[in-house]
Amino acid sequence: MPLTSIGDLAQTFVNRRANARLNQELGLLAKELTTGLVADPRSAAAGNASAYSALERGLSITRTFTGVAKETRFQADGLQIALRQIDSQVDLALPGVLKTAQSITQSSLPIVADDSAKAFEAIVSTLNGSTGNRQNFSGTTTGTVPLRSGDLILSDIRALVSGATEAADVILAIDQYFAAGGAFDTVDYLGSATDLAPVEIAPNERVSLDVRADDDVFRQTLASLAKAAMLGQTTIALDRIQSEALASNAAGQLLTAKDSVTDVRARVGSTEARIDAAITQLASEDLSLQQARLDLIGADPFDTATRLEQTQLQLEQLYTLTARLSRLSLTNYI
Repeated sequence: MPLTSIGDLAQTFVNRRANARLNQELGLLAKELTTGLVADPRSAAAGNASAYSALERGLSITRTFTGVAKETRFQADGLQIALRQIDSQVDLALPGVLKTAQSITQSSLPIVADDSAKAFEAIVSTLNGSTGNRQNFSGTTTGTVPLRSGDLILSDIRALVSGATEAADVILAIDQYFAAGGAFDTVDYLGSATDLAPVEIAPNERVSLDVRADDDVFRQTLASLAKAAMLGQTTIALDRIQSEALASNAAGQLLTAKDSVTDVRARVGSTEARIDAAITQLASEDLSLQQARLDLIGADPFDTATRLEQTQLQLEQLYTLTARLSRLSLTNYI
């Protein structure tokens, strides 16, 4: 019987090839043991290809919606935080304005005016805030700050009412300033006049985050604080009666604005609740789909562990054999 042998170089290639194959098989088995799924799912699901494709498609869709829903929740949280800060500023300014409307003293006017101006500027700063890289209140132009700074707006309003002697003139000028088509629209508001489009966070489930800095609720809030900020200004000459009239108008408008801010906060809160419900539902669907996929192409952990151990043993034997062959020489034989 003839004996067939191979040379040293050929033996080296054979060993390398066997080593690569065993290492690859070891990696695949380790992956199966870790993920619980077979390394080649399409082959394992050859008899149920359509079911496997449907499961993979379902998982992809569910996870895409989950990502969108979580991003939308993040943006809604940013809106809610900003609205809470605006509400807080209104709460800080309101008592002083109400007290002034009921019982005015010349010494209190500068304090109320200063507190109102600070609240005005703080609210404008909040409206100019962003969540992530997106402006909260700019409509579709999410990369643009929606308003000029508060001090610039107040400076223009002070110049507008300069020289007034009647509360009615100040009230009319400021109301016109913040009315649709007024200076607030043409000069101060820098965002888009278009709301963000509704976001689909789950199949047949859309939510809207359509709150802009030029909405009526913020116009009212800023207008009322601007009126209160004009109390005691040296550039206007209002007597006690006229100052009370201006404070009374500002207080009434500020109370209405506070209710409107509360309504917007409730609306955003309702949207947050819908998003949370969608995220919970998507998580449940994802879990169900993963279980169905596991039933279809799941790897038997005991069988996989046995094959892993066998492959590891074969690899160790190959290393031992390679080491022994490398030590063979004619000198050692002789």
